[in-house]
Amino acid sequence: MRENESIDLTPKQFASVESYARKKGISAEEAATQLARRAIEARYVLPKNRASVAPMRALNRARRDD
Repeated sequence: MRENESIDLTPKQFASVESYARKKGISAEEAATQLARRAIEARYVLPKNRASVAPMRALNRARRDD
């Protein structure tokens, strides 16, 4: 993963991230990091409770024409 690669957000997405940052009292960059981490964990991390059943989800892989 490249650290200096920028992410383009739509104006609506950027406003949403800024609003979240203001509510939490953090920078927009930290807010974007938290929101991204939460979305990734919700989709790919198994629940902590071992009795929970996690649905199997296949990764959607886009075809590349390299």
